[in-house]
Amino acid sequence: MAFYLLVALALNAFGPWVALAASVAVGLVLLVPTVSYYDNHTEEWRQAAALVSAKAQPGDTVVFDSSVSKTAFDYYWARRDVSEVMGSHVSGLTDTDLATVQTAASGTHAIWLVISHSRDPEGEIPALLGESRREVGDTQLHWVRILRFE
Repeated sequence: MAFYLLVALALNAFGPWVALAASVAVGLVLLVPTVSYYDNHTEEWRQAAALVSAKAQPGDTVVFDSSVSKTAFDYYWARRDVSEVMGSHVSGLTDTDLATVQTAASGTHAIWLVISHSRDPEGEIPALLGESRREVGDTQLHWVRILRFE
């Protein structure tokens, strides 16, 4: 604390314009990591929704491994001929969630599994889908992964 007081006194001794310039410089230096953080930690939901929308056929199902993924994906999603299933909720993956995924997988053409902010650390949803279907696509976007099962 004393160090910062001494720095402030030294800057003030040079005049108010030097103190102002130093404050602005410090602010800009602290701003750079913040901008870099938000630039590098943005999920590509627009691209994910566009990819699934372009390749999915009517009757396909999109499965989400977390409710966070579904909310973000749905912001850019417009199709109504492809159903959506929640794989797990915020509290984590349950047996009911797995049963819902299994039911959805038994009656559709292709399954698109959207993985981000996963609530499935053991990979139970892809393993369950892999028991009855073959994985035919794996697309890695920035912070979003899309698996396709047939």
